[in-house]
Amino acid sequence: MADIVLNGHAIDNGVVVKFRTINMFDTVLWSGEVVGVVKYQTAILVSPGLDVYHQQVLKTNVDAQSILDDEFIIINGTDGTSPAKQIAFAVSHILETSVELVEVNANLDLRILNIADTGIANVIQLLTENGYQTRIINNT
Repeated sequence: MADIVLNGHAIDNGVVVKFRTINMFDTVLWSGEVVGVVKYQTAILVSPGLDVYHQQVLKTNVDAQSILDDEFIIINGTDGTSPAKQIAFAVSHILETSVELVEVNANLDLRILNIADTGIANVIQLLTENGYQTRIINNT
């Protein structure tokens, strides 16, 4: 599966996104955690109404590609009023400029070589002052 990048954001499992679609009949701001990146054959099992949705897209975007060859993201998402459920969206149906990451949780292990003990405190202080949570894992 190719990497999906929308509005400069890498879209992969575990990423929490919000976006709108190009379907003028769908005014929902969708949001949720990406739980899969799949092809049509899997997406249609998650969202049986994909073909009907695509027909709505074609009413205002006659140049839309066939969704049979498209990639889909599956989100455990909501329209803001309903409980979360798994929903599949064709990547070509997502309004790219509307895509935002809602939450990014990542840990980075940073190794600083040949540093004096006094330098360690300075590095921790600089990172903390700039809003990062830090912890020394190993001081060898």
